[in-house]
Amino acid sequence: MPDINILSHDAVADGSTDNCAAIQAAIDACHGRGGGRVVIPGPGVFLSGGLLLKAGVELHLEHGAVLRASPEFASHRPLRLVDGNFNAGSAARPQETEARCFIQAIGADDIAFSGRGMIDGNARAYRDADLGPIYRMKADRPRLILLENCRRVTARGITIRDASNWSFHPVGCEDVLVDGIRLLNDLKTPNCDGIDPDHCKNVRIANCRIEAGDDGIVIKNHASFAEYGACENITITNCTIVSTSTAIKIGTESHGDFRNIVVANCVIDRSSRGIGIQLRDWGNVENVLFQNIVVRTRLFDSLWWGRAEPVAVTALPRRRGDRIGAVRGVHFSNIRTEGEGGVMVVAAPEAVVEDIRFDHVAVTLVKTTKHPCGWKDLRPVDGEEHGGCERHPVHGFLLENLRRVSLNHCSVKWGKNHYDPAAGRPPEWESPLKAENVDGLRVTELEEIA
Repeated sequence: MPDINILSHDAVADGSTDNCAAIQAAIDACHGRGGGRVVIPGPGVFLSGGLLLKAGVELHLEHGAVLRASPEFASHRPLRLVDGNFNAGSAARPQETEARCFIQAIGADDIAFSGRGMIDGNARAYRDADLGPIYRMKADRPRLILLENCRRVTARGITIRDASNWSFHPVGCEDVLVDGIRLLNDLKTPNCDGIDPDHCKNVRIANCRIEAGDDGIVIKNHASFAEYGACENITITNCTIVSTSTAIKIGTESHGDFRNIVVANCVIDRSSRGIGIQLRDWGNVENVLFQNIVVRTRLFDSLWWGRAEPVAVTALPRRRGDRIGAVRGVHFSNIRTEGEGGVMVVAAPEAVVEDIRFDHVAVTLVKTTKHPCGWKDLRPVDGEEHGGCERHPVHGFLLENLRRVSLNHCSVKWGKNHYDPAAGRPPEWESPLKAENVDGLRVTELEEIA
């Protein structure tokens, strides 16, 4: 079947006309004939309000084509309300009064995004103020792409830029392929996560470049979508990621289980935290492998979660008295890190975190920024977004309240103070290993390099 060009439905590439009706008419026509491609032609900038992608439709953006989200929040598609939002008092993100998104699909199978063009989230239209290290955003700002309960989803080759909120959010989806996309958000925009598989199964994320002012790739189980069950059978490979928060994360929303996850052959650069598992709810994490990864971290302003840890695994109840799940069978192998923080694996005394392995993990401590080092960042805890960040010595490996942990052929190197060479080694850098209440700790060669 021939492609449907949105120009045939009177779309206008002037960057100011709202083309929502024209583009939606093209999507509806394509779906009505059984599927095919809707083409956004290039070059040109097509502004639009919220769109509903339908089964069998491939949204194809030609080279030079820009599909830009409208600056009018009310023009975007409404979503269900978000539960458990900690941000009511945040300078970075006021409480959302309602949720909307730019491109939505519900129960739409065999959908795709393709081409060499761009989807522009127009985040600059939703900024309220520049606070220096972070933008304060308007209370109302749309998510960019949310796909719920879809099967056989593909995103390949496109560029996503300047999302004002979560960028690519598949929820309750099965058989998702994200391959070779460029996702380039402003590093000062809070909550503009890159890719957020949420209660999804059989997901492959590969060959992507991601820059995000929040988590780069984050696997989550949000309370709002608990009916879709576990996140499982997920691979992340051959990606490069820069993040002002955590580059690759499991959690923080953990209302459901995470299992069978492999992250391999990735490069993480200039991130507030490299790899993170943040268990805060009743879900469990099991059978997770991180291998062949290079991590470089740095300290940012304390508004951003993460204190330059290359790896941080934490299991703490979101609020006092909440039930907390378990973390089991997480293995790290062939990881090389450089940054201002050390590896941290910390659990609440009542949590179960066991069978954690570090094989050939090389940690190098270097000082590169003006921000003081020496932190223990356990945010969020006790129902507060910024509760749980306190001063603490830096250790190559900090282990607390765990069972069966092994370090095999690992190393900790005390590197240079590049920010203030005359000051030498920061006094906060204390020891290669600190272990408290660890039952079954096995260390087979932990080299300390001065």
